Amino acid sequence: MEQLSIGFPENSIYRIYNEERTKYIMKIVDETTDIEELEDFFGVETIELFIDNLVGQLDIINVMRHSKIWEQESSTEVDEHLVNNLTPKQHISKPAYKKPERTKASFIEE
Repeated sequence: MEQLSIGFPENSIYRIYNEERTKYIMKIVDETTDIEELEDFFGVETIELFIDNLVGQLDIINVMRHSKIWEQESSTEVDEHLVNNLTPKQHISKPAYKKPERTKASFIEE
């Protein structure tokens, strides 16, 4: 939470969400003494993986701080280039979900 207080405005949606999420996680951890129960609650194989994930969030916080994401939150302008390039265009001639053409076969002979 300390990292969120550095450089993020108090009204930033990103900051508010992550502070509330962190408070919730801290509350659950304080109330639960059994590690296996925590693992089940958070849906992880080991609590160490959960902690590693939280440490990885610090890197994301730094990226958000330097990109000044809160400026984009309050902007009403739409960056068409960004929107158009959110997902890469796929050039697949035969996608996996397209069924091949098959002749109709009768399973019961008349």
